Amino acid sequence: KNKILKDWQIKQKESVDHFNTNNNINWLFNHRKNTQYNKRNSLRKILHEEFDLFTNLFPVLLVNPLVCSSILPLERNLFDIVLFDEASQLRIEDTFAAMIRGKIKIISGDKHQMPPSNYFSTDVSLDVVTEVEVDDSEKEKNHEEKHPLFLAQSESLLDFGNRLNPNLTKVAHLDFHYRSRHPFLIDFSNAAFYGNRLIPMPTRENYKAIRCFQVNGVYDKGKNKLEAQKIVDFIRDDYPINADGTYPSLGIATFNILQRDFILAKINQATLEDKVFREKLYAIDEKAKWFVKNLENIQGDERDVILISTTFGLNTAGAFRQNFGKIGWSLGYRLLNVIITRAKQRLLLFTSIPENVFAHNYEAEILDKGNTGKALLYAYIDYCKAIECDDDEKRKRILALLSQTCQQGARPINTQTSASSFEETLFEYLTEYIHQYRIKMAYSLGGFVVDFVLFDEAGNPIIAIECDGAPHHNTSLACCYDLHRQKVMEELGLEYYRIWSAAWWPDPHAE
Repeated sequence: KNKILKDWQIKQKESVDHFNTNNNINWLFNHRKNTQYNKRNSLRKILHEEFDLFTNLFPVLLVNPLVCSSILPLERNLFDIVLFDEASQLRIEDTFAAMIRGKIKIISGDKHQMPPSNYFSTDVSLDVVTEVEVDDSEKEKNHEEKHPLFLAQSESLLDFGNRLNPNLTKVAHLDFHYRSRHPFLIDFSNAAFYGNRLIPMPTRENYKAIRCFQVNGVYDKGKNKLEAQKIVDFIRDDYPINADGTYPSLGIATFNILQRDFILAKINQATLEDKVFREKLYAIDEKAKWFVKNLENIQGDERDVILISTTFGLNTAGAFRQNFGKIGWSLGYRLLNVIITRAKQRLLLFTSIPENVFAHNYEAEILDKGNTGKALLYAYIDYCKAIECDDDEKRKRILALLSQTCQQGARPINTQTSASSFEETLFEYLTEYIHQYRIKMAYSLGGFVVDFVLFDEAGNPIIAIECDGAPHHNTSLACCYDLHRQKVMEELGLEYYRIWSAAWWPDPHAE
């Protein structure tokens, strides 16, 4: 890091000195419009006339595709690397001009999250609040792979990247889930969409990461007033507090924009009427600004605690219509996937969907149609209910069903499947000094499997031991994987030891 910084500083100084031989850099960057240095140049003019100087001073530019097309010179391979984030939401026509400016194009995104939306179009509403069944059977004609328009018909920049010639493209997958601090927060999506590919982080403490509250409110004109009130009451009376006296960050998610607006209005009203509530929200706001968002607008956000209002329920006539707007579409699972994966520590679900509806009406449909539509929503509510009721057998049964119908092929990390003779010998050695009940072999912490974990008398893991030298440590990424796993264990408060077989056999006691 220090070498990179030093090289960058030298390059900056050389660039400025070279420019100043015939010019004055103060004339170029005259931000204060000082008359001594003539008028201030526009950023566009500087970029077009002195691009090399500018990028030597500022080698990394963070812009959106529109700004890129507006102010940067239109020239192939202008930058060494151009990187697109949230590429599932980017359209090809908006990003192509930015893409050709890079020698290397990096496209980052998740095909199981939000597709491009017409968010900025004035004639399109993001929310379906009228109860109309949507027929998405009529789709655009899909061209075959060899057709000239095969790439042009891509849904998004991410889809475009996935359709490119694999001989010209390198695809990498995310292996470690980095957001959720408890495996239960990601297990549902991991099983339903990612083929259990993701390795969840272990938790520091044993707590209930998901809560499910059966509200039984009425769904009327796109709103559920009782769910909104229950959320305000929870923030006022039951919102968790950290050990140091601070509050975790807060995000509230709804299934449509009318419910979002209603909850926001209820919170604003409570802050005006209740001083204690107002001060509590100010304290929650200190870590990260709290928000209330509907499911189309929440991608990219994350908070410690997420409260979800599923909004739908019995109508004023006492009937329940199984129409959930975009959630019920064939690609509506993407919206659900986004909204249920925003929490870092806790997720609390407030639902008015009757239990006799969601608990019995999804297994056959998922087996028939896969992990999509209203059946997937019902499965998730039942999953949260199982955790709320400490029904671990049902939780695992739901995850097994989702894994069975997941279309994403899993690529498991190369791990050891059985104990080696070295590990068996080490176990026998350790039991001479430590009670056997305090030693666990091949112990799972989150998505990690540790060769040995040692526990204190209270049953808390305190030491992790890895046995190096086995064949599974010889892969090209083994070093990176092992170092990352060690970092995660140490962040949990465990001491981490590596025992080397080459050093063990000559002198086990010393090693």
